Amino acid sequence: MPNHDIHPIVGHFAGWGGFGSAFPVKPYTLTPGATDTMQVRVREKIDIHGVGADVVELVGSFTVRRDHPRPLNGGNEITWATARVGTEFRALELHGESSVFGTVRVSLNPAQVSQGVVGAAAANSEVKACKADLHPTIELPDLGMTLNTGGQAVQLASKVISIPPVGDVARSENSVPLQDEGGNTLGEIISSDIEVGRVVASIPLGAVPHAIGLQP
Repeated sequence: MPNHDIHPIVGHFAGWGGFGSAFPVKPYTLTPGATDTMQVRVREKIDIHGVGADVVELVGSFTVRRDHPRPLNGGNEITWATARVGTEFRALELHGESSVFGTVRVSLNPAQVSQGVVGAAAANSEVKACKADLHPTIELPDLGMTLNTGGQAVQLASKVISIPPVGDVARSENSVPLQDEGGNTLGEIISSDIEVGRVVASIPLGAVPHAIGLQP
């Protein structure tokens, strides 16, 4: 497998390229909603039936629209510990090389909505729980395959200390099938580790809030 200069993803807050960026992110601080584009690197374990399995290292970027912070449970208080922030993934572009599959490209499935939420911090903690449902499309051009997850989301979970979650490592909580356009299951995504790098662009939302995302 070619070396993309990617180090192992281990533990929370691997901390690559984040807080010194042109769009600084302060821990434990709420900011108004925005659409953020961030660097990302991913380790994805993929199994293609009849071909084999591999852990593929991918690099690229993703764009997330995050809502203005809102109070949880109908309250009025908006603090780091109590606020809820809805998110919606707008773009994902990843690429990597596999000794088993050849070139691997990952993007969002346009037929599905990929969204999530940053919820309340746990008791006696300032670390907030982040959940997201991601619907990827996997392109394997050397195998002549374009696969999706058949409507099943990759369920990601992490603990974050900043929004956007620079340096965060999210991990999948499930495996999902990989299907072709005819609905035939040809493999599966066994697991995913996603590490968020620095913010490369950020566009503030308009003045009118728009609630999105999963319920906490």
